[in-house]
Amino acid sequence: MTFQVGEKVVYPNQGIGTVENISSRAFGTQHERFYLLRLVPSS
Repeated sequence: MTFQVGEKVVYPNQGIGTVENISSRAFGTQHERFYLLRLVPSS
């Protein structure tokens, strides 16, 4: 599953968030994608 910056997502047990940044890092021959989320405060 791929997301775009600005998309709203649901993070289990945490709630709704917005994708703020996407980065990729290499670990040996494996490339992993990381998403920075800003969670919406619950009321």
